Amino acid sequence: MIVKTRKVGNSTVLTVPKDFNIKVAKEYKPKLLADGSILFAPKNKKYLGTVRLEN
Repeated sequence: MIVKTRKVGNSTVLTVPKDFNIKVAKEYKPKLLADGSILFAPKNKKYLGTVRLEN
């Protein structure tokens, strides 16, 4: 599956596939990783694997 960025106002957005069953209005903390990957972790989680997210 491939998703493509698009422009909405001043933001660049990625569409979350319907198959992921993500609830509307759920909050995530984004993190840009050194390799260019983007990680979105649920806001209420402090750790996801070995990547620490700042509060």
